[in-house]
Amino acid sequence: MRTTAGCGHALETMIALPAPLRRRRNRPSWLVLGILLLAVGSCVAAPHFVEEAELIDKVIDLLDRRLALMPEVAAIKFQRQQPIADPARERDVLDQSVADAQAMQLDAEAARAFFSAQIRMARAVQEQRYEQWRAGAAQPPAARDLVTVLRPELDAIGRELLPAVYLASAALTEMPEAKLHPRVARLRHHAGASDALLSELTRSLGALRLTAVPTWATLQRVGVLRVGTTGDYAPFSDDRGGGLRGLDIELAQAVARAWGFGVVFVRTSWPTLMADLGKRRFDLAASGVSITPERRRAADFSAPYFFDGKTPIARREEAARYSSLDKIDQPGVRVIVNPGGTNERFVREHLKRATIRLH
Repeated sequence: MRTTAGCGHALETMIALPAPLRRRRNRPSWLVLGILLLAVGSCVAAPHFVEEAELIDKVIDLLDRRLALMPEVAAIKFQRQQPIADPARERDVLDQSVADAQAMQLDAEAARAFFSAQIRMARAVQEQRYEQWRAGAAQPPAARDLVTVLRPELDAIGRELLPAVYLASAALTEMPEAKLHPRVARLRHHAGASDALLSELTRSLGALRLTAVPTWATLQRVGVLRVGTTGDYAPFSDDRGGGLRGLDIELAQAVARAWGFGVVFVRTSWPTLMADLGKRRFDLAASGVSITPERRRAADFSAPYFFDGKTPIARREEAARYSSLDKIDQPGVRVIVNPGGTNERFVREHLKRATIRLH
C-alpha cells in the first residue's frame, strides 16, 4: 500500500526574506493586495524561471552594444585630431561606476577591475580603427554627435549594465571561467578586442559578487525583485505546464508591483533554500515556506498568511486504513515525501517502520 505525506505545512506558511527588507514596514497592504489578486485571477501569461545563462548573456549583450559605438567615437576624435585616451574623464567615469556598484552591494575591487577592463577594451577598439585610417586602409565612418547622441547612448547602456550585473552576479561567480570565457569571447568580432583583454574581462566578471544582503536602497536602484521559489509545491509554487503558477507566484508579483519593481523568479530547492538565500541568489523566498527555528536563525519572515498541519494523502477507498500515524507507520506501507523540507523531517521523526521514499 502507498500513502503520501505532503500538501501540508507546519503551522504557518510565510515568505522568507533578509532582515533589511523585513524591517521596511511602511507597506502594510501588500499581503491583502496579493490575496485580492488571487481572487480576481489574471489573464497575463504565466511567468517562467529566469535562466542563469540568460542573465549572463544580457550583460554580454550590453558590453557588445557599448563596443559597437566605439568606431563612431573614434571617428569623431580622428576628425578632430583628438587623442583616444582621456585620462581625466576615464578616471571620473571609473570612480563613479565603482561607487554605483558599491551602492548595489557589488564588490568594489572586482567592479574596478571590470570597468577598467571595459575602458581598456574600448580604447583598443578605437586604436585599431585609428591605425586603419592613418594607413589609408579605410575611411572613418559618418559619426553622430558625440555630446548629444553618442554619450547619452553610452550613459543609457551604463544605467542598464549595473542592474544586469547585479541580477547575474550569482550566476557569474558560480560559473567556471572555462564556461564563462566562451560567452565573453563573443566580443572578439570587435577589431581590437584581443584574447588578453577578453581573458581579463572574463576574470573580472567572475569576481563580481554581492558583498552584503541587498537593502531597500539596493532594490530601488536595481528596480527588480528576485524571488526564489521551488516550482514543485502546488498550490503555492508550481511550474508544471511550462510556466510558474500558484499563490506565492501571484503574491510575489503583487509585492513587486506594489513596490514599483519588476520581478524575476529564481529556481531553488528545499534542500538548498536557505543556503541559496544566504548566497544572495535571490532577495526573498516565496514557495509555501514553513517557519522553523533553523530558518528563523538565517532569515526573517513575513506575517503568516496560511495555517495548516501535516496532511497525509491516500486513496479514497483506503482512507480508514491510514487514518492515523500509527496506522501509517507499519511494515509494508510505502510513504512518499518531497525531499529537503519540513515534510521530510516530520516523516523521518515520526515514521520508523514504514518505508520512506523521496520524490
